[in-house]
Amino acid sequence: MNYLEEKIRREGIVYPGNILKIDQFLNHQIDIELMRQMAWDLKYRFEGLEVTKVLTIEASGIAIATMMGHLYDVPVVFARKSETVLTPDDKYISEAFSYTHKQKSKVFVSREYLAATDKVLIVDDFLAEGEACHALIDIVKQAGAEVVGIGVAVEKGYQKGGHVLREEGYKVEAMAVIEAMDYDSQTISFREDKEPADRPTTITEQDKEFMREAIRLADESVKNGGGPFGAVIVKDGKIIAGRSNSVTIDNDPTAHAEVNTIREACRRLGTFDLSGCTIYTSCEPCPMCLGSIYWARIGRIFYGNTRKDAREINFADDFIYEELERPLYARTVPILPLLRDEALSSFRLWQKKTDKTEY
Repeated sequence: MNYLEEKIRREGIVYPGNILKIDQFLNHQIDIELMRQMAWDLKYRFEGLEVTKVLTIEASGIAIATMMGHLYDVPVVFARKSETVLTPDDKYISEAFSYTHKQKSKVFVSREYLAATDKVLIVDDFLAEGEACHALIDIVKQAGAEVVGIGVAVEKGYQKGGHVLREEGYKVEAMAVIEAMDYDSQTISFREDKEPADRPTTITEQDKEFMREAIRLADESVKNGGGPFGAVIVKDGKIIAGRSNSVTIDNDPTAHAEVNTIREACRRLGTFDLSGCTIYTSCEPCPMCLGSIYWARIGRIFYGNTRKDAREINFADDFIYEELERPLYARTVPILPLLRDEALSSFRLWQKKTDKTEY
C-alpha cells in the first residue's frame, strides 16, 4: 500500500453514490507534506518530458499543481469557473460536467497565459469520468499547445475517465487508483501493481519493522543524552547498520543519525557505494543528510517524522533549504570566490591520474 492509499484508508470517508470525502488533507484543508511527496513522485513519473506550463482547474487542483510548478520552475495556470469584472474577453472557453455538483460549468483561460509553443502538464486532484481533463485538453488544443501528460492524485478506476484518456494516447499517472468503494462497510479497494518497481511507494510490514527499529534507536538516544533521531540501513532484507544522533555526545555537528549510519554501513560492507540499500530514518532527512544519502547512492528512503514535526521541537532546517535557493551573494553566511586559478591545480592532477578510484 502506498502512502496516499494509506492516508485515504485511514482518513477517507465514503458517502452514498461513491463519493469519497478526503477534504481534510487534499481538497479543502491541504496537507503540505503530502502535496510535496505527490509532486515529487509525479515529476519522477514524467521524467524526461519537457514541461513549460502546468495547467489545472479551480479550485482543488491548484495546491498540487503549484507544487509541480515549483519543481519544474514553470508557471501554473488554472482554468477559472467564475467570471469577474476583470475577466478578459480574449479567452479560451470549454465546458466540464461536475458529477459532484451535478452541473455543467464553463471554464476559461486567458489567451495570454497559453501559447502554441507551450508543453503542458495537466494536473488535478481527482479523475473520474474525465470531464475536467477533457475540458483542459480542449483549452490546450485551442491554444495550439501540446499536452505532454496528465497527473492526478486519485483516479476512480471503476469509472471510464482514465481508460478513455489512455486510449486517446495521453500519458496518465495517478498516485492512487481506487477500484471499488462501499458506503455500508466503509471499505476502499485500490488497484494493485501500479507503482514503478524502483519507487519506495509500496509499504510492507517488513518496512514498518525496519522503521520501528529506527524509532527505537531515536528513543534510546534521547534516554542516553543524544538527539531524538535514529536510522537503519538495510540490504537484501537485513539491517546492515543502525545508529542514532550523537551531535552533543561527540561534539560533532555532522553526527546526525543518517550520517552515522552511512559511515557504519560503509565500514561494515567495505565500500563507499551503498547502491541496493534502503535507509529508514525516524525523521525526514535534513539537507546535509539528504546529500550524504545521495552521495552514498542509497536507492530508497523511508522517513517517519516530517520537517514540520522537527521544526515544532526546535530542530528547524528550513533556513538551510531557503539558503540553497538564494544566490551566493544573498546568503546569510558570506561565501566568496578565492584563488580559483590556483585551486584548479588539484583538479588537473586528478584528471591526469591513471590509477584513481572514481566515486
